Amino acid sequence: MTKRKTEYGWSIDMSGRDTFGLNATYNGKGLTFSQWEADVNESLAIRAGLGMDDFASACHWDAWNDGTAPDDWAEQLLYEEGLY
Repeated sequence: MTKRKTEYGWSIDMSGRDTFGLNATYNGKGLTFSQWEADVNESLAIRAGLGMDDFASACHWDAWNDGTAPDDWAEQLLYEEGLY
């Protein structure tokens, strides 16, 4: 595995495949961005019947990369839209 900086952020090359960090872990707990996204979507669906796609202007990648917990990110998205 090699890690290198790209114009899109850090890229991790695993088995010759560029993943742009999708296989990197979040907060040391082993969540990939896809798993984290599913947890955020589940939390949003339970709280407000919405999903991450309903908040297109938010920087989801940055929240994941910064180690924000899925439930905390869902709450922040709803709060910023005045829905929580």
